[in-house]
Amino acid sequence: GGAALEGLPDEYNQSDSAVEGMRVLQCIEWLRDMIIEGKFGDEETEMDDDVRREAVKFLTSDRSSRLLVYKASDGKLAVSDDIPPADVSEYMYFLRADGVHVSRENIAREVQFGKSNGTGADSIQSLLRIMSTVFVPCFTNDTLWPDSFRREFSGQVQKFMATLTETAYEINGNTVLYVPREDFSNMEQCVRDKDLVQRLETTLIHWTRQIKEVLTGSDASHSDTANEDKGPLAEIEYWRSRSIDLTSISSQLQREDVRIIGSVLDHAKSSYLKPFNDLAEEIQKGSLEAQENLTFLMFLSDPCTALAKAQPKQISGHLPTVLDLVRMIWSLSSHYKTQERITGLLRKVSNEIILRCCEHIDLQQIFAGDVEAPMRVLQESIKSGDDWKEIYRATVRRMEIVDAECCWNFDESRIFAQIDAFMQRCRDLLEVCESQTQFSASQPSEDVPIFSGARGGEISKSLSRIQTSFQKLMNNISQLKYDILDVKATRWHDDYNAFKNGVKDLEVMMQNVITAAFETVTTCHQGLQMLEAFHHLAKRDAIRRAVQTKASHVYGLFQLDMTAVSKEFNTNRKAPPITAGVPKYS
Repeated sequence: GGAALEGLPDEYNQSDSAVEGMRVLQCIEWLRDMIIEGKFGDEETEMDDDVRREAVKFLTSDRSSRLLVYKASDGKLAVSDDIPPADVSEYMYFLRADGVHVSRENIAREVQFGKSNGTGADSIQSLLRIMSTVFVPCFTNDTLWPDSFRREFSGQVQKFMATLTETAYEINGNTVLYVPREDFSNMEQCVRDKDLVQRLETTLIHWTRQIKEVLTGSDASHSDTANEDKGPLAEIEYWRSRSIDLTSISSQLQREDVRIIGSVLDHAKSSYLKPFNDLAEEIQKGSLEAQENLTFLMFLSDPCTALAKAQPKQISGHLPTVLDLVRMIWSLSSHYKTQERITGLLRKVSNEIILRCCEHIDLQQIFAGDVEAPMRVLQESIKSGDDWKEIYRATVRRMEIVDAECCWNFDESRIFAQIDAFMQRCRDLLEVCESQTQFSASQPSEDVPIFSGARGGEISKSLSRIQTSFQKLMNNISQLKYDILDVKATRWHDDYNAFKNGVKDLEVMMQNVITAAFETVTTCHQGLQMLEAFHHLAKRDAIRRAVQTKASHVYGLFQLDMTAVSKEFNTNRKAPPITAGVPKYS
């Protein structure tokens, strides 16, 4: 069972049987084959967890009946049920009828698929223009078709046009209501025409669903996956877009052709009209709410823009101003002062700090062995995260003094979980950098001592083998297929632990080399030379401790030398030996 589910995302494995998992895996493999045939991949193409998650949703969820596949701007395979971005010139589509249970045996029959060329937004807008200006007028003006066929076809055309209109404008984040072409010149005749009333009710149901989706659409603050990892400027943009969209819908509802449709259905006593009118009132309230939220959030625009341009060492200086403005919004706004929204806004500040730090951390420089500058940036990034948490807590303490009842009592893990994970990732990378200063062959050659003596060559070869082994560990890290700085890439924990265990093994090897080297030391002079040599190489604490341990051995040799000198001096102090060359009375 475990093997059957190995290729599925973790969250799927937890709830579905092995048999069901095998069925889904077989269907995913079929999708992969079709994607390869469509030239969107090759035999080496891998489907990561995000791609497989969307595929599983398409194959199993009743709410997802379409799957679009395209190449993202970075060249990677992208899969979604949303329309591709405007810059995508080619994509594949897979369509499944609602409620159809697909398997490896019937997927080729039940799933329709194909390939579309042309940019996503332009191609759909082009289709909408052609349908609106050519085909729909042509059908509407044609009086030769039989009435029964005409009525049925008209209903299907209006359903298609409503969906096409919605999709064409949805790409740009706008909600546009499709108004069907009908003759409303005779109101009484329209009310008696049951087929017309039914078509208008279908249109009204479509409008109701569109408006309900806009009203119940999640705030970018806490649930919108498209904005989950973005900064506070995305929150401002969200409410700007929402305000424009709701105002546009409100204006559309006031149009004459929309009012006429409502009037016909009112006279026809349609049961669908009251829920629609209730939603229309909510649109007015939602529009006012969005406008007020945008007014308050605009105060954050300038400081958050400055934060978005800051370097890691400059981040802390911008945070007090941002936090004071968030307090102002919490105190004065009527609609935005909810725990959910303020927590989401503060989490976006954490996201912005992560984004600024990621922009300045050069992984390629780390992998190349030039670690001095990256280590400085990593330390500044960790300090920025610590400062952000301390500034937040200091603000909360001040709020408790001013007004304990209105003080923030938020769950800190919801604000800082991401940045805590990022700071730990920075510490992990600092460990990688420090390991390179100890074991990497790319460090400056003048720091590498030359060992002499009987075991000099053997010691140098042992150190060279350690450097070679460390380079293999670094190659494994540098060739990882995911973004190391992405805290959601949980595979890093296993890869980093493997690296860390490898480094520990190299530390043991280094300690053994030090021990073996000092076995040949018999004089204090030799010991001092060896200590100086390994002192240059000892960068990590464990290696330094090993060298310090051997220093006590050298002190012992020095003590023996001192004892021998003292003994010789005391033995000969009354009658010191005088050679021929020594002056008699000196």
